[in-house]
Amino acid sequence: MSAPEGKRVAPPVTARHDHAAPLDRDQLLKLATQIMPCTELRRYVPRHPAWCRRIAKDVWFRLMLDREPEPSEIQLLFEAHKRAVGRRDREQARKQRRVAGFDNAARGALTEILRERGEK
Repeated sequence: MSAPEGKRVAPPVTARHDHAAPLDRDQLLKLATQIMPCTELRRYVPRHPAWCRRIAKDVWFRLMLDREPEPSEIQLLFEAHKRAVGRRDREQARKQRRVAGFDNAARGALTEILRERGEK
């Protein structure tokens, strides 16, 4: 079966990043929409390199036009998503450590105050 003249036939979408099986349109849309502007992970998408900020919109637009994204676009989408998730996880861990440190410091401070008052 040959492609109509002027149209390219895209190979099945595969990603070497995490998946061995071809990715379907819904999986790519889910990844793209998670890091698009005004979404849950957008604040964690790095500003540099510049492609990190653009790739989700590019892939989403291609999918809306019923075109397969290029393999390089898929790889960049995975990379941008991975960076955003990593930054979110690091920020949450940093907040948890700060809260845990505050709790420990507060407990120790209270114990010291009570000891001082008990000694006098």
